[in-house]
Amino acid sequence: MLATGSRPRTLRIPGTELDGVLHLATGADAAVLRERLAGAERLVVLGGGFIGLETAAMAASTGKKVRVFEAADRLMARAVSEPTSRYFEQLHRANGVDVHLSSAAAAIEGEAGSVRTVVTADGSRYEADLVVVGVGAVPNDALAEAAGIATDNGIIVDAALQTTAPRIFAIGDCARFATRYAATLPNVRLESVQNATDQARFVAGRLAGGQPESTYDAVPWFWTEQYGRKLQIAGLTHGFDRVEHVATGDDRFSIHCYQGDVLLGCESVNSPRDHMQTRRRLAELIEPSASGHGSRGSVR
Repeated sequence: MLATGSRPRTLRIPGTELDGVLHLATGADAAVLRERLAGAERLVVLGGGFIGLETAAMAASTGKKVRVFEAADRLMARAVSEPTSRYFEQLHRANGVDVHLSSAAAAIEGEAGSVRTVVTADGSRYEADLVVVGVGAVPNDALAEAAGIATDNGIIVDAALQTTAPRIFAIGDCARFATRYAATLPNVRLESVQNATDQARFVAGRLAGGQPESTYDAVPWFWTEQYGRKLQIAGLTHGFDRVEHVATGDDRFSIHCYQGDVLLGCESVNSPRDHMQTRRRLAELIEPSASGHGSRGSVR
């Protein structure tokens, strides 16, 4: 079983070797960030995804001056719908974070080997004591490729998580697999605790002789917490063409994402009941209609 995981994607710009440019992927990385942040006042976060925004929220909550630069036109653009993106953008701004959208770093400059300035593509300059890079992850698939196993931004596996080599499986961040929960994608590579642990249990069961003809079919789910607001995502919403916004109170709402009348997933903020209901619906192959009445079918 190949469970080689992933590693943080690095930026190909000048200055990434300077002291004070950090990535966050392991417990050791978190310990270094905590220690370094204690003596810093100005934090620049490159990347407006989960890692970057969780770091920004933590730092802003302790009184640090925080700037976030995101190359896309909204935060968490690859993971959530626009209403959820805008909610978290406003939340960060309300907590003092200076959010820059459609903006990317062109260089990081230093003094005596340490970070001092971040330069953006338009030539603007921003002082920084620390820079945290959170621009995605790269699968560790070199071992599989060297062994002649098919790879394509991850290790290609079938519905049983087996690679193109007999008796070799791959799971977790490094594995690219087909799933009925992806409406418009032929296969996906998921970076989450749920995916890694569920795939590990599935393959362990097969290797131990249980259900040898079964296929992996767990409902994907993810979560992040920022400023006490917990965002939970059930399903894979890529390719949705409409959303339904259901508010249940202050800072409590759910965004249901559909392709036609087919529910692809749900983004819930401080609404765990909606999250769990969606996970059950997806697992049971229920397609709720816009009126809320469901019919049995398949979730693509």
